[in-house]
Amino acid sequence: MPLVYDVQRKLQALEGATADLLVTSLELRRLERDPAIPVLVECARLMEVEITKKMQFDLKPLLESTLVAHWQRALKQVEGYRQRLRKEPPLVEELVAKLEALKGVFPRELSEKIRANASDPTALDTVLAQAADLPRLWLASERFGW
Repeated sequence: MPLVYDVQRKLQALEGATADLLVTSLELRRLERDPAIPVLVECARLMEVEITKKMQFDLKPLLESTLVAHWQRALKQVEGYRQRLRKEPPLVEELVAKLEALKGVFPRELSEKIRANASDPTALDTVLAQAADLPRLWLASERFGW
C-alpha cells in the first residue's frame, strides 16, 4: 500500500498547485522561478483545470516576464554553444559568463551545473542536453515533492 499512498500524495500536491493556478504562479514569481510557470500551466491543462479568459489575462504577464525571456535566452545560448563546446572546451567559461549575466535563478543554477561539469565532456553534454528540463524538474521535486 505504500506505493498507492505515495501516488496519492503526489497527485494531491499536483492538484493543490494547479487548483489555484494564479496564486501558485505568483508564489513562483516571488521565488524568481517564473520559467516554471509555463510548466505549471501545462500541468493544469493536463489535469483538465479550467483556465478562464480572465485567468489567461492574469497569467499573461507572468508567462511573458523578464525572467521567462532570460531563461529562453539561456536555452538559446546553450543550444548555440553545445556543438562548439565539443570541439572547443575552453568556451565553457564564455558560456557560463553569458548565463551569469542573465536574470533569474534558473540561468544561475544552469551556469553552476555547467561549471561543475566542465572538466567531464560527457557530463557537460548531459547537462546541456537536459537544460530545458530544469524548471520541470525543479517544480516536480521542490514544489510537488516528487
